[in-house]
Amino acid sequence: MKKIVIIILLLAGTAVSANDGAFFASGNQLIPVAETNISIKSEILTISWMDDGFLKVYVDYVFFNPGKSTILLTGFEAPSPNGDVDGTPVNGKHPYIMDFSVNVNGSSVKYDTAIVTEKNYYSGNRISSKTVKDVVNDDFNENYPEFYYVYYFNADFKKGFNRIRHEYKFRISGSVYERAQFDYILTAANRWAGEGIEDFTLILNMPAFETVSIRKTFFKDASKWETNGRFQDGGAPEGIYADGKFMRIYSRDGYAVFREKNFNPDGELNLHIFRNFNSPADKKFNYLKDVLPFSITEAVEITGFSDEISRKILRNLPFAMRGYVFNTEYIQKYYNSIPWYLPDDKYSADMNGLTLQEKRWITLIDEKK
Repeated sequence: MKKIVIIILLLAGTAVSANDGAFFASGNQLIPVAETNISIKSEILTISWMDDGFLKVYVDYVFFNPGKSTILLTGFEAPSPNGDVDGTPVNGKHPYIMDFSVNVNGSSVKYDTAIVTEKNYYSGNRISSKTVKDVVNDDFNENYPEFYYVYYFNADFKKGFNRIRHEYKFRISGSVYERAQFDYILTAANRWAGEGIEDFTLILNMPAFETVSIRKTFFKDASKWETNGRFQDGGAPEGIYADGKFMRIYSRDGYAVFREKNFNPDGELNLHIFRNFNSPADKKFNYLKDVLPFSITEAVEITGFSDEISRKILRNLPFAMRGYVFNTEYIQKYYNSIPWYLPDDKYSADMNGLTLQEKRWITLIDEKK
């Protein structure tokens, strides 16, 4: 029985400046350090937006081990949060990672947590761990901690197929430009035998009626994506990302799926929900120059209108988001020009089907007649 080390480089994220936002966490694949004959048969990566301001990540792997059973010390690396955030450890653990668990071949596996400051922290069959007192000292900067965490456990890879599932949730990162941001390192999968994943599925469960932007790194177009809505190529707000190579997902139920066989990613998953910088500065909508957002969260900031035509178009936004086909020509013409609009002949406008927030907003618009 051979013992090696696998590192899950989970949560290797990008820093943001202290005045621009807070980075809490991101994600990564399982990667091998020494073992190369084990391959990934399938992976289902599910990222879900929680109502409590957290994202939940659930990863379901099937590995194939052609050799003898092997006990593997497996680690989960988590960089400290930084920016407008308190990065002080909580009980020796990452302060914004919650409910971490791992299951190997149907059995829950216990884990320990180490605080590390060195890149090569594993030597002599042990992890060189620091105490909270070691790292939270006179030089400690709570906005930019200089250490990271390793959640580690033993996993038994039996000969043949093995299933590893792990999940966790963490605070959603954001900035002055983004209401949400999440990175996940996909290219680490190429370290396994076969250099990739035979059957890969990415499932996004985001808020309904939100514009989710994904950088076009591991895919070229929308051909391997599906959603209840529409896809559109488009960039980030001007000045944020220079290349602008993003795809927007306009999903009516927040659900989008990417599938690919023999997946050999050459880029990472960068997911953003950008703030709407196209909203009227005076919060008054003018149909001749303004583009309404595919987001009621952003739309509720628009509480005025320049004329009666603009008012009627604005009031019908929640129905347009659901694909309603309007009988009024100028309303239909306006929404036909909006990139997220996707007509649905089967949808009938129904106030009872709107959210409470949408109903209150429509009432506010009606009161301004």
